[in-house]
Amino acid sequence: MIKKQSQNFEIYHSEYGVWKWTVSLSRNEYENTSYFIDSITSPYGDITDVYSPIPYDILNEMKSSLDSYIASQHEAMSLSTDRLNQNLSIVEGTESISAGYVTITNNGAYGSLLQVELTNTDNITFSTNKISNLAYNQSVNVGVTVNTKDLVYNNVVNTFEANVTCCSEDTAVSVNVSVLPAPIMDVSPTALSVNYGFLTNATNTVYFTVKNMGQIGSTLSPEFTYDCDYMRLDYEDKDLGFNDSIKVGVTPVIDPTINSQTGMIQKTITISAPFATSASVLLSINVTAS
Repeated sequence: MIKKQSQNFEIYHSEYGVWKWTVSLSRNEYENTSYFIDSITSPYGDITDVYSPIPYDILNEMKSSLDSYIASQHEAMSLSTDRLNQNLSIVEGTESISAGYVTITNNGAYGSLLQVELTNTDNITFSTNKISNLAYNQSVNVGVTVNTKDLVYNNVVNTFEANVTCCSEDTAVSVNVSVLPAPIMDVSPTALSVNYGFLTNATNTVYFTVKNMGQIGSTLSPEFTYDCDYMRLDYEDKDLGFNDSIKVGVTPVIDPTINSQTGMIQKTITISAPFATSASVLLSINVTAS
């Protein structure tokens, strides 16, 4: 598709009368741009209809109008941070986090082609480092990722910036990151024994405690992995703040039509939590089946 835009000019010359012409711009589907002068009208009519040489002074005026029109077709960048989360909060130990994206638009003149360079830093990475030939009124969304793996909890806000360069000017993209302390998980006890009777369905429940031993401001979200064919876990499903704990009940639940093994059955419960500085805890449980 060929796009075209024009601007009309008119001049009165004391010797040569009134002359009119049009400076036009056209751009094809390959974004190639051409400028030209057409629709020239002399005091005697359209020069395609009547013979009318163009005086030198009028030619100079036409050239000046073409030069000024081309100069007016400059590119200009608009950078929007409406979709950028500029105030992030992470837990210590987070490798990276998406901050959303910035929107870059060519809001210059029709026919302009915008060239943009985006410079990564140690802490901010753009999804692309270069935008080429962004046409008039077109936009591009560029993702912004913040590298947070080296950030530690210190009760201060970290501010990071990276530059977007266009038209020989730098525009800073800024993101603030607050770091929350990582939780420390404590599990006690780490070994349990419980009895189960196949014939009498006699059972009892044993308990262990999960506690957040981290700093004020930390949050522990415990997760449990276990064999539900042998046991049931009962606990309050909640996040644990500083010094909070939950009591977890372990009750054998064994279907003899599926598992008729008698004697000592050793099973494990894996307790883990995102961002916890302590590793996953393996809680051993011995089920005495009879």
